[in-house]
Amino acid sequence: YEKLWTSMTYRIIPAALCLSVLAACATGVAINTPPQQVSFSTDAARSNIYSQKPIEVRTQSIQIVNGSKKRAEITGAACAIKGTGYTAQITTPAKVNLPTYKGRTDPVTITCKANGQTATKTFEPYNETTSRQATVTTGGLAAVLVTAVATAAIKAARNPANDVYAYHSKMVVPFETQAPAE
Repeated sequence: YEKLWTSMTYRIIPAALCLSVLAACATGVAINTPPQQVSFSTDAARSNIYSQKPIEVRTQSIQIVNGSKKRAEITGAACAIKGTGYTAQITTPAKVNLPTYKGRTDPVTITCKANGQTATKTFEPYNETTSRQATVTTGGLAAVLVTAVATAAIKAARNPANDVYAYHSKMVVPFETQAPAE
């Protein structure tokens, strides 16, 4: 028993340590401010909202060194967010309540400035309705067939005008630079 415990300990502790380090890197700098609101340019844009969800906006430097990428979070970048019918100004990292619309949500463009550079990225929304319907269960061929038939029936009965769109919960604007040749 003691030999098994020692063997497992030597495997579990390094694995747990690696996972905790990776988790710390993935989260980035803490965002301690409440989500910021967008400013609407038209009453129609404000009145047709289906929902508003807080989205993390972060900036990241990506330095390419000998073909590999070295990443680091950039804090304090001034960013302008522009969507159809709304805008916002933030400093990264931040959360912003982005509106989504039923039937169609347009992409949002974020332009950030930091350290004398400018970076722009456009983020596409995804169809949350069809994403939920596309979830596949495991359980053999019978389960796959039942899921396929049910999904086809739902798609046939679905009205795309009622689909719900959303943005992913995190948006990262990359600043890419090449390392100087050595």
